[in-house]
Amino acid sequence: MSEALDARERRHSSASDPSGDEGGESSGSSQEDTTDREKDLSHSESRSNRGAGPDHGEKSCCVLPSCEYGCCAGALRPDGCGPMAKPRKCRDVACFALFVIAWVVWLLMFWVLATEGCPSSCNDPRRLIFGTDSVTGETCGTGREAGKPNVYFPDPVNPLSRRFCVSRCPSTLSDDPSLSISLGLYRGVLSSETKQTNCLTTDKHNSSCFFPTYPSINILWKCVPLAPKDLREASRIGFASSAVAYTLANQFIASPVGLLGDIISELQTTWRVMVLCAVGLVILCFLWLLFLRVWARYFVVFLIVSLLLGSIYASYLAWRRAGMFSSSDAVSRQLGIPASSLKLSPFASQIFAIVFTIISGMVLLLLIAFCQRMMVAVRLIEEGARAVTDMPSLAFFPLSLLVSVLLLYAWSGLLGLFLLSSSRYDVVLGTYEKLVISPTEKDSCMQTLLSSNPLNVTVNSRTFSHSLSFQEAGRLCVLYSANSTMAIQGWQLGISTRLERAGGNYTGAEEMIAGSAARAPDLKGWMLGGFASSLPFKVSEVSEILWVLHVFLTCWSLAFVASSFKMIIAGAVGHWYYREGGDDEREQVRGLPLFRSLLRFICFHLGTAAFASLVLGLLWMTRFFMESNLKKLKQLRLLPLVAVLICIIQCCLSCLEKLVEFLSQNALIIAAVHGESFCWSAKRAMSLLMANILRMAAVSMVGQMLLLMGRLLICGLLVACAYLYMKNDPLDQLSALHSSTPVATLILVFVLSWFVSGLFMGVYWLVLDCVMLCYFDDSSMDEPRPITMKIEGRWKRKKLLCFDDAVGGRV
Repeated sequence: MSEALDARERRHSSASDPSGDEGGESSGSSQEDTTDREKDLSHSESRSNRGAGPDHGEKSCCVLPSCEYGCCAGALRPDGCGPMAKPRKCRDVACFALFVIAWVVWLLMFWVLATEGCPSSCNDPRRLIFGTDSVTGETCGTGREAGKPNVYFPDPVNPLSRRFCVSRCPSTLSDDPSLSISLGLYRGVLSSETKQTNCLTTDKHNSSCFFPTYPSINILWKCVPLAPKDLREASRIGFASSAVAYTLANQFIASPVGLLGDIISELQTTWRVMVLCAVGLVILCFLWLLFLRVWARYFVVFLIVSLLLGSIYASYLAWRRAGMFSSSDAVSRQLGIPASSLKLSPFASQIFAIVFTIISGMVLLLLIAFCQRMMVAVRLIEEGARAVTDMPSLAFFPLSLLVSVLLLYAWSGLLGLFLLSSSRYDVVLGTYEKLVISPTEKDSCMQTLLSSNPLNVTVNSRTFSHSLSFQEAGRLCVLYSANSTMAIQGWQLGISTRLERAGGNYTGAEEMIAGSAARAPDLKGWMLGGFASSLPFKVSEVSEILWVLHVFLTCWSLAFVASSFKMIIAGAVGHWYYREGGDDEREQVRGLPLFRSLLRFICFHLGTAAFASLVLGLLWMTRFFMESNLKKLKQLRLLPLVAVLICIIQCCLSCLEKLVEFLSQNALIIAAVHGESFCWSAKRAMSLLMANILRMAAVSMVGQMLLLMGRLLICGLLVACAYLYMKNDPLDQLSALHSSTPVATLILVFVLSWFVSGLFMGVYWLVLDCVMLCYFDDSSMDEPRPITMKIEGRWKRKKLLCFDDAVGGRV
């Protein structure tokens, strides 16, 4: 650092030495200049340490090895004036080490799940897409079921029964054995008996037979049944005789899938419009930032004056309607509405007049009280827009953030798929059975159930005596091993299944469908809950622990990515604010501030981001599990008190999340500018915000208003341009849309423009926060920088070099 100071001092001395006749005078006063510079150096060093955190005199360190000679050497050099020139060291290293260890555990968990059961039965995420044959256990489309990717269940009323992998979904109602056998829909050995016996009508459960077919449609490799046209023929074959069993499937096919096909067809025609809108979106975002840089103050003044005049005018009309002034029908003439159509009584008019008068008075008082602060807020908004336009790479930074988040989601989703595929996933029911029960436990469970035969089961106040078969006991024990609370929706083909968490040793069967009087009830669709029996085994919680760990690491990693990008942007804005000549608008930003900020972040502040993201990750995970558990209380929501309590809990969690995110963001900004730890930065940020709370409120109010109007204006312009383009079709490429309005395209344009403009405005809002905190921090010093005085409205243009502050003294 001393060499850098000497070099900067010599460079400034050579640049400021006069020539010609003034040379002797300069030479004669060199000793006085040296004395003055030493005083300035001492003064500025003392000011640079004011308000700084501990350990400024310690030697800088780096996460990466060989900092002073490697890639971190550039990060050790001063990067502007004030706090950006202070020496830095690694912060919150323990948190970053914990984050690395967590990722190592995450990778090991992925490796274990990916290699479990290999090479004979590896976990295969394709089980989550394709179904499995209920007999062979093979995933459809793989192994012995190669060429048969679709799941077909012969009894549409009970999808829990036998399932087949088929090459294509049957489209007709038929009891032709040749069709069924060609699709592989038979049981037992293919013989003359198989070709003659219908499995749905025979009572010989172990005999060889074929399954008739019903009309179905292929949706996501599932043969979803359609209601047969001839229900009488369907009943003769052995299928359900009522269309109710097919209603839910028909609704699913007729509504979402048909609409999805129409949307895809429309987007295939209008994709060029989407590309043009994407280009126009980027241009409009930059134009809005340029507008804020030049015309923000005039626009804000126009909005405030319009609001004040509008409220005064509304008060005037209301008072005239109330009879305060001479004409009682003034509002009718003003609005062009017949007086007879106005139903307001004089009393109601007085109420409205009082309300509008109070609003007008409040607006006027706010203008008087916040006039200076609002002008400061407007100047901060202008400087924030100036920072983004001076560093245009900031505007494209959200794209890299979006890519990083998508990659993280892809990784988390892949690991989640392996977690799901490590169990017996049921693609029809839409749930999975966790591998938390060992074969020994299952055998013990089945032995206990079978030894308890016959079981007395009560259904609808009727008690039945039923003996469990070996297959029924096995299925019941497998379902018991799920041991979780989840709603099994699936395709809801005539059956609704529900699993409940077992509070103790429970098992049970609900929705037992009674058979005829001559035989015992026929058990269809085993479920937990409603029937208790003692079972001598416990379900492991390993699967729950893995899921909790997976969700926590996902939340922590997402928060780490967001915190990292915030710190990088804050470091670049800090360089812009404290750069040399920062008081001159013509002074360009030198170097690559975004790259230098990235370098400083990698070298010194990975631990700071890990600390902040750990707090956010724990909060996000807590809220995620709280919300998921609250959703299970649907029945209790009918009670008013419980509904109010749930609403209060959700509101408190949301407020806590917003508060922590706000404090974390401001702490990261201070940490990026000052190079301090997260805790010190959070304390410093809180003190600055509390000391300038009214200024912050003015900036937040004006800034949010401008950003919201900008997003609405951008989205409205894009939707209008897209509609006019598709309506006129200058290139004659959208002839297929001339007969209808491209609603799907317009909705998608609005949603994408709202989302992407939100990313751009989010970056600008972060930049504005950085400029605001730098301004608060610098204005608390004895001699603030000219850019700070400019924001306060007391700035005079003059050139100021960092040498006058001894490279780092001016704050």
